[in-house]
Amino acid sequence: MAARVAAETGSVEAVIAAVESTRKRQKLYAIIANLEYLRRSGRVNAISAFAGSILQIKPILDVHDGEVDVAERVRTMSKAVSRLRALTEAQAPLEHLTILQIENEEGAEQLKDMLKGVLPADNITVMAGPTLGVHIGPGSLGVVTVRKA
Repeated sequence: MAARVAAETGSVEAVIAAVESTRKRQKLYAIIANLEYLRRSGRVNAISAFAGSILQIKPILDVHDGEVDVAERVRTMSKAVSRLRALTEAQAPLEHLTILQIENEEGAEQLKDMLKGVLPADNITVMAGPTLGVHIGPGSLGVVTVRKA
């Protein structure tokens, strides 16, 4: 987006304004498929990871303005994906949508199909990078939305 504005206007001020506008309209939600990776990184203790595993708890994280919060705790991956869909649809109308996946291409494609009703022309599906992947682990899904101005 910043590169697009820079190419169109050549103005540093316009780029800064566009980045600030986008930042205010952006949300990131992520489903943690397996608490084991959070336990290994020290972000969740062993008892919580064990209980979450037995109960099939799938936390949905909300990342906004650099803060990470647990938006919800949902039982089973299918319920978590349905909830992620609802959270994404609540952000509509969308200017941009990125679907994030970690070794879960099939899940990302299914989520994309579920979101056809709000899917903007500007959308991509990507594998999350290793920095994020090492903490939340394989099977995880997420979305980054940018609401229309």
